Amino acid sequence: MIKMVDIIMLIAPLGVFALISATISEFGFDILQTLFWYAVTVLLGLLIQTFGVYALFIKFFSKFNVSTFLRGSEEFKRLGSALVHLRQLCL
Repeated sequence: MIKMVDIIMLIAPLGVFALISATISEFGFDILQTLFWYAVTVLLGLLIQTFGVYALFIKFFSKFNVSTFLRGSEEFKRLGSALVHLRQLCL
């Protein structure tokens, strides 16, 4: 199972390149600006969620210090990011 995931992760960049190439060939290079703004919007939303919403919940509903919690949750963020990327490849 792990070996299969490794193989999929090695092939994934080629698949993403193929999908983006097909999209550019269909819609032209103007679609890249749209994709860029989409990526910026998603990243901005994730930052607001992490440092706004989570920080407020931690501050008001727990005994943890916000900076200690955010530093301690880095491993989980990396795992979540990897799983999201894998899910996007499967769609």
